[in-house]
Amino acid sequence: MITMTYAVHIIHPYTYKLEGDAFVVGPREETHERDTRVATLVEKALEGGAQVIHHQNKSSLFLDGILQDAMLQTDPLFDFLNDSKITSVVTPLSGTPLPDEKPAGCTDEIWRAAQEVYTPHSQFQQELKERSACILIGGVLEACVSNFALYYNQHYRREGERMFYIPELCVSFNTMTRREREKA
Repeated sequence: MITMTYAVHIIHPYTYKLEGDAFVVGPREETHERDTRVATLVEKALEGGAQVIHHQNKSSLFLDGILQDAMLQTDPLFDFLNDSKITSVVTPLSGTPLPDEKPAGCTDEIWRAAQEVYTPHSQFQQELKERSACILIGGVLEACVSNFALYYNQHYRREGERMFYIPELCVSFNTMTRREREKA
């Protein structure tokens, strides 16, 4: 008997609560169906023993992070983010983990500040459990989700592991860029 183990990555879900550059407080009628599908997928994954990884954009040590968390907490559909079985990591707007080594041209001060906030590559790798598939949702499809997908494929994907993304469970701000990224 073959069993499939999988991980669900919810990349920067605070973007579900954005309308333009502004955060929307509470449930949104226009995104209720999508948000319900996100909640159902994550709850079923948790019930089935899948690993669920919440990619936060900002640490709750910063005002932006507190606001992002608050916007999600005002919507009962996102209560699943409080589940203790969910692994949390913090990745920058790019959606990819911080490199383990300081990039060329980065000052020591900026590097130290980034290390205090973001999950580095090697720590992220340690968080990943055995899996045969990875599902990506959340975030801006043409930005952090596609960036993470490419990074994951290059650095973390195991031989035989399947990768999926669900466009309907992502946010998209630019249809043309989205189509270009979907081809990559």
